[in-house]
Amino acid sequence: MTQLSEHERNHLKYQIYSFRYDDPWIPNKKVAKLVRRPTSTVDRYAKQAEEEGVLWNGSLGLRHPDRNVSLLLFEDKWRTFKALQKYPAVGYLAVCQGDWDIMALYDGTMDFSQVPGYKGKIMEGWREEVFTPKVTFTTWESCFTRMEDFVNQGESLEKSKITCNLSYPDWNEEEWKMYWYFRSNLRKKFCKLRKDYLISWRKYKEWKSTLKKYCTIMLEYYPEGYKAYDSITFCFRTDYENTLVELFSNFPTASFFYKVGEYLLANAFLPQDFEQQTRLYETLSQLLKKRILTEYTDGHNIVYYLRPAPGD
Repeated sequence: MTQLSEHERNHLKYQIYSFRYDDPWIPNKKVAKLVRRPTSTVDRYAKQAEEEGVLWNGSLGLRHPDRNVSLLLFEDKWRTFKALQKYPAVGYLAVCQGDWDIMALYDGTMDFSQVPGYKGKIMEGWREEVFTPKVTFTTWESCFTRMEDFVNQGESLEKSKITCNLSYPDWNEEEWKMYWYFRSNLRKKFCKLRKDYLISWRKYKEWKSTLKKYCTIMLEYYPEGYKAYDSITFCFRTDYENTLVELFSNFPTASFFYKVGEYLLANAFLPQDFEQQTRLYETLSQLLKKRILTEYTDGHNIVYYLRPAPGD
């Protein structure tokens, strides 16, 4: 058995992520051939990466035409967090520390002013498509250096706005069952679903072919493991949206972006290190000074709730 160095192990885990980003269903055997490693080695480190939270198998973000986001203020965020889980329209909640107390994703409209302890809102609106750029195999030092160099170079920038086209699926009952089954892990075994529902392989393959039209397929990568990072949501207002996404794409961890009206939201994962986070906030301050950003607020995500799939 060939002994891999720490760098080789880390790079192999990134390569597995990278190939799965392009094809979430790629077999480890094919990855092994592409990286010229034994299949057993790829199997071992893929399993290790999944167990350590370095690599998360593909999940599905449905492009919902009636999904809304609110950043909210409450007197007692923990009591509100527990209370809002009882609302059937609520799909996701996060308790936050920062410029807002609660982040809520929900279907349709909700009047949060009727919830006890309501103090106000930072922002609300319809959530457009979620997108996740491929992570770069890099270090935080290199990442922040590139970001700082960009801020200091003083070149003129072209204004840009991100546009999205949403298509909501007209799926039948079987197709929705597959969505809920695979929602959090596209690499689950289809044969397990077939034990409970007589869905054909042909139907499964046809359904898979529609996913990129109706969903964002999200592959997540965290080099030190998910729990090693702070989850922070940034709410930006800028005339340079593509530039901002490009800057955050330098991170060695997964980032998620989506539009809500005139705002661009970014969910980023930063090391639990004061000096590293300070460098990011210094960069954001410079972006404000240069008017690349016109406004930003942020919230550290402490704990979250995700609505369970039907039948769970």
